[in-house]
Amino acid sequence: MKVLEQSIGGFKVNRATAFFNEIILNSGQYAIFYLLFELSDESLVNFFTAGHVTLLLALVLQTMLLVGYGQNIFPRFFISLVAPFVYSFTNIVLKDKVPSEFFLESTHFCFWAYSIVVSTLQCISLYLTAKHSLVKWLDVLVVMINVSIFSFLYFLFEAHDTAHELYKSGKVGKETLDHAYSIFSIPENIPLFFFFSTHWYIFLAGVFLAVSIAYSRYHLLTLKNMLQYLSDRLVGEAIVNTLMQNPALLKGHKQDVTVLFSDIRSFTTLSEKLSTEKVFSLLNRYFSVWERVVEQHGGVIDKFIGDAVMVVFGIPQKTDDHAQKAVDCAQAMIRALEELNASLIVEGYDPLSIGIGIHTGEVLAGSIGGERRFEYTVIGDSVNIASRIESLTKDFATPILISETTHQHLTASSDFQRFDEVKLKGKDQQVTIYGIPTAPKVRFSDFHKANGR
Repeated sequence: MKVLEQSIGGFKVNRATAFFNEIILNSGQYAIFYLLFELSDESLVNFFTAGHVTLLLALVLQTMLLVGYGQNIFPRFFISLVAPFVYSFTNIVLKDKVPSEFFLESTHFCFWAYSIVVSTLQCISLYLTAKHSLVKWLDVLVVMINVSIFSFLYFLFEAHDTAHELYKSGKVGKETLDHAYSIFSIPENIPLFFFFSTHWYIFLAGVFLAVSIAYSRYHLLTLKNMLQYLSDRLVGEAIVNTLMQNPALLKGHKQDVTVLFSDIRSFTTLSEKLSTEKVFSLLNRYFSVWERVVEQHGGVIDKFIGDAVMVVFGIPQKTDDHAQKAVDCAQAMIRALEELNASLIVEGYDPLSIGIGIHTGEVLAGSIGGERRFEYTVIGDSVNIASRIESLTKDFATPILISETTHQHLTASSDFQRFDEVKLKGKDQQVTIYGIPTAPKVRFSDFHKANGR
C-alpha cells in the first residue's frame, strides 16, 4: 500500500515540477545556453546588461505561461515566441538598432529559428495526441535539437571571439567585424572552425551527448507507454488518472457508491457446448461491449469474475448521480446485448441472456492486497447485496433488479416498479427490490413454495 502511494506520488506533477520540466525539456534551451555562455566572461558584465536580464525575465514569463496554457496547440506556439519577441523588442528599443540588421545577427536569427522549429514540433506532437506512434520520435528529435544547440552556440561564440580579437588587433575593419556577426558568415566560418582538432572534440561530444540522451529518452518513453498501456487496462484509465492526481484515494475511505453485478445466465451449460477457445473469444466480445457501455456512463469495471462483471459508480471521484448512471448503464447494456446477440446468431452461437443487480450504499474504497500485489476496489455489505440481488433476476423473470435504496436515489423518472420484499441469502434484514416487468412476475415467496423451500 505504502509502496503504491509512493510510486504514484512520484508521478504526480505539481506546478513547480511542471515549470522545471518545461524550461529544461521543452522550451528555452537556446536562451539558457546563451546566458550560460555569457557567464563565461569573468567580469560578468555582459550577463548583467539590460538585454540579457530582460531575456532571463522573458524566459521565466514564457515558461510560466506555457505551464498554464501550453497544453493547447495555438497558445503553445505563440507563447513559445514570447522570449525571443521580448528580447528582440528590448534590444531594438534600448540599443536603437535597425530591425532588419538586428534580425540578421547570427545568434538573434538562430534564437528565432530554434524557437519556431521546436514549438512547431511540440504543436504537431500535441495535435497527434500522446498515443500516436510519431509522438515518441518527435520528442526524441526535440531533445536532440536541445542538446545539439550547445555545439552550435560554441561555434558561434568562437567565430565571434575570433573576429573581435582580429578587430582589436587592427587586422580587420569594422565592416568585417559586423559581417562576422551576421548569419551570412556562418557558411564561411564552418571550415575554419573545424580546422582545429579541439573544435572537433567539442562538436563530436555534443553529437554524442545528443544521441545518448535521445536514445535514453526513446527507451524511457517506450517504457512509459508500456506501463500506461498496462495500467489503463489492468486498473482502468479513469482510476489511474484520478489516483495519479490524488494518491490519498488509495487509502481505505468510506464512500457512497452504486454497485452493479451482472452474470450470464446458464453460462455453464453454454460453455459445455463450445470449445475453450470459442468460450474465451465469446467472453472477450461480451466484456468488450460491457467496457464500452460502462465507459459511456462514467462507471468503473472493478473486476471480471468468470462470466460475471462487477461495476462501481461513484469512484474514485465522488458523484451525486451514481445511482442513475448505474441504472442507465444497465438499460444501455441490455440494448447493446441485443445487437451482440444478432451477430452471434448469424455466426451460429446461442444468444446470451444476462441478469443485472444494482444496489446503492456505503463501501470501503481503496487499495487492498499484500505488499507485492494489490488492487483498487471496494468492499462492504453493499457489494454483497448487489451480488445477491443479481442472482434473483432469473427468479423474477426480468433482466434488471435494483434495491429500494437505488430506486430512492434515482434522479429521473423510471419504469421500475416494486416487485417484492425479499430476504437475501446470508442476510437477516429483508430488502425491497424493484424491476421492470418484461414478463409475468414470479413472487419470491411463490418461487420458494414451488421449489419446496
